[in-house]
Amino acid sequence: MRALRRSSFLRYIVIPLTLMAWLSACHKWSYSPLSPSQAVSEGPDRVRVTTPSERVVLYSPRVEGDSIIGSLPITGGRQASSICEIERLETRQFDVLWTVPTVLGVTVVTGFVVLAALCGFDENCFEG
Repeated sequence: MRALRRSSFLRYIVIPLTLMAWLSACHKWSYSPLSPSQAVSEGPDRVRVTTPSERVVLYSPRVEGDSIIGSLPITGGRQASSICEIERLETRQFDVLWTVPTVLGVTVVTGFVVLAALCGFDENCFEG
């Protein structure tokens, strides 16, 4: 029974938390020096648009006329931003400088959590 609990703990808690940390650390928002039309035409899956009144993330962005149109992440509704009002446009880029230390750190922490889950508070865990 105890082995089942350990397995469930690893499967439902440790592994998803580890994957979430890895995925969130791998990318960052990077300013695009291109014009908004050119940046969107390169085909990113999402862009972060900053206008004087708001900052919004648009999924599946496309240029239509003088606007960038995309869907919103939570509601799925459509949002349009006029290209002439965009102050800053950012795309998601892979970030090595954060990914490597995060992967190493999460791996070490995960190892300790797994070890604690397997041994519990048993003082004789490491004795042969």
